Amino acid sequence: MRKIHPGLLVLISTCLVLVACSSTPFQDQDPGWVLMRYATNEEKGIFTLEPVDIGEEAEIVQDVFPGTMDEMRTEILKSITSQELPESGGTYQGSTLTWEWYQEETQIPDLGPFDVTLLVGLAEDETASYFVALVTLPELFEQESEKLSSVFFHTLYAFSPLD
Repeated sequence: MRKIHPGLLVLISTCLVLVACSSTPFQDQDPGWVLMRYATNEEKGIFTLEPVDIGEEAEIVQDVFPGTMDEMRTEILKSITSQELPESGGTYQGSTLTWEWYQEETQIPDLGPFDVTLLVGLAEDETASYFVALVTLPELFEQESEKLSSVFFHTLYAFSPLD
């Protein structure tokens, strides 16, 4: 597994602090801004981007699945009320992975008996399959689709397995 050089981590952290400090006044004026931070999850073996705060009614979920992408699709369908994923929205080239992405309005029984808008990105390499999802209420997605889609695709772009 490839580790990030400690000096690079210090540089990234310093830049993020400076960006956070310099962009705070703009965030107060423009509700379209979402502060993002780089994160390494050694347990899952991923390097990614996470939104600092996209609101209480939106969530980014990122995970690693030890099987194939087809097996991961089967597992996803077990957790939503839809019988199948919708037609793919296309592919998206991230920094290290090519993602297949989907958008769907569905229910996730574990969350409750209400509809959610689900943006899902799926990718795989020779060692695992990868999952990124943005989950939000349909009304919020309709109002803020540009901002939420941007957060989703930026997350896909930055997502990278640690070597």
